[in-house]
Amino acid sequence: MKNINKRFEELRRHFGDTQIEFAKRLKVSQKTVSNAESSSLVNEGTIRNYIKSILSVLPNVNLSWLTDGQGNIFLEEGQENITYNTDPEISYKQKDDDNIVDFLKRQLIEKDKIIQYLMNNQKPTQTSGFSS
Repeated sequence: MKNINKRFEELRRHFGDTQIEFAKRLKVSQKTVSNAESSSLVNEGTIRNYIKSILSVLPNVNLSWLTDGQGNIFLEEGQENITYNTDPEISYKQKDDDNIVDFLKRQLIEKDKIIQYLMNNQKPTQTSGFSS
């Protein structure tokens, strides 16, 4: 699985940009682009700020792909990014926990819909063992 630094580079190359061109597109320095693409020079704060820069200029980039490698590079029609919290006090783990909670809530809603459907479409059952 590719790491986030490789996905940063892949996104830039998707546009056919050099690091300098991509830096201009994002309104950041070329060094910022270079550091983000270099696994040895990146810390969490740099990643967070770089992602914020990407999403502010390219809001159709799929945050799940960018951070976790899940899905396509770009959002599909009607799809929205999760809210990305740039508060340094909230770690990536918190973002992951929030995603899990959202997923579980959606699963419960679907379960309730299935139960409701089954209850509304259930045929009467015979309650005694005797037939008439």
